Amino acid sequence: MNRDTGNVHQTIVLSVTEWLFTVFVGHRSEGIIFYVRFFILLPLLILLFYMGVQTALGG
Repeated sequence: MNRDTGNVHQTIVLSVTEWLFTVFVGHRSEGIIFYVRFFILLPLLILLFYMGVQTALGG
């Protein structure tokens, strides 16, 4: 594994983590932040539920 690739990946992960922290923990809960929370969390919850059902059914 190339170290440069790892560093770039780590930088991207760090940037995304900081952005998500700002979105979900930020003090503003109106406007675009609210919609980002809604449109990210809702599909994630649906996906997790679907994956759980598939696992429970043995699929």
